[in-house]
Amino acid sequence: MRLQSIQQRAFGGTLTDGATDSLTVNTQAIDLVGSVSLGSTLASVTLNAAGDVRLIGVDGLNPQGTPLNAHLDGDLTTLEGAFVAPGTLRVQAAQVFATTGSTFILAQP
Repeated sequence: MRLQSIQQRAFGGTLTDGATDSLTVNTQAIDLVGSVSLGSTLASVTLNAAGDVRLIGVDGLNPQGTPLNAHLDGDLTTLEGAFVAPGTLRVQAAQVFATTGSTFILAQP
């Protein structure tokens, strides 16, 4: 399964009072790409992978389509991403890792 965004940063809201919804994913492998923020009605999110959960940062693009974090010479400094869940976040996998050059955050706001 792949959840993907071209955004580098996710802005999550707080959990809605009385929220009871949940999301459970059971799959072989999970790629979390860029920054994904889930809705405020999810009291719990569970990601189960028999294999790997890969955390893949992106370079981010401004409205002109150029990288946000590029130096004047065009070299990228970091690849960033985040997965933000408003309630409880559980991740179970054989391995959970950020890909080479990626800075990635798993968070609750």
